[in-house]
Amino acid sequence: QVIDLTRRLAETWLGRGLARWLRKPGLKVSGTQPVDLELLGFRMRLLPFDNVSEKRVMFTPQFFDSAELALLRRRICPGFQFVDVGANAGLYSLFVAARTGDNARILAIDPQPAMLERLETNILLNAFTTITVAPVAVADREGELEFHLDTKNRGGASLNATGGEVLRVKCRPLLSLMDEAGIGQPDAMKIDIEGPEDMVLGNFLETAPRSRWPKLLFMERNSAKWQTDILSLAIAQGYRELSPGRMNVILELNETA
Repeated sequence: QVIDLTRRLAETWLGRGLARWLRKPGLKVSGTQPVDLELLGFRMRLLPFDNVSEKRVMFTPQFFDSAELALLRRRICPGFQFVDVGANAGLYSLFVAARTGDNARILAIDPQPAMLERLETNILLNAFTTITVAPVAVADREGELEFHLDTKNRGGASLNATGGEVLRVKCRPLLSLMDEAGIGQPDAMKIDIEGPEDMVLGNFLETAPRSRWPKLLFMERNSAKWQTDILSLAIAQGYRELSPGRMNVILELNETA
């Protein structure tokens, strides 16, 4: 079976190349039907045909943000608070929920109807009770904004995108969503929203007291789409960059600054 083979590949240049080659026949077999699998300590119902992240994790979960998830695994503790901005099918939120007790607080945020359905399904498959879902886009203000869908890669949808199907979605600032979910200072936050990271985090760092800033921050590298150099701004405000992941910036708050 293709999935069994790709999951045994080592995280090397050769392993990644073989995985990309083997995924093509694997996707033909799976077609457009959902695939239920256990991976990384929890269950997911995956539809890899229209979402790159679901395709990656279905065939090679050992490669998926391996540095980020290894660091999260080491940091998770009782009462862990996690914010997942751009939750997609929920992998990060599910990963945290599988390793924390009932007193954890996890906020998963995504505005896209198709992905919200998958996220809710994956939460139910695991009977997790610590994940709160916010079906909104995160922005620098309350209101409505245009949200552009990418039906070939659901994870590519964004407030910043152009073309494709357009939805009007409700948007909220990050701090108000955290207040509503009862999250004080997140132990970790992941933000992957395909471009507007600078808008969301810039507003958050400006309006939230330092005591509410996430201790650990995973942010997708989208510098070509940013209007503000949010990485430099975060570092100037007291974050330090840890060893980078393949696709993300990993930042840690200097709590003594």
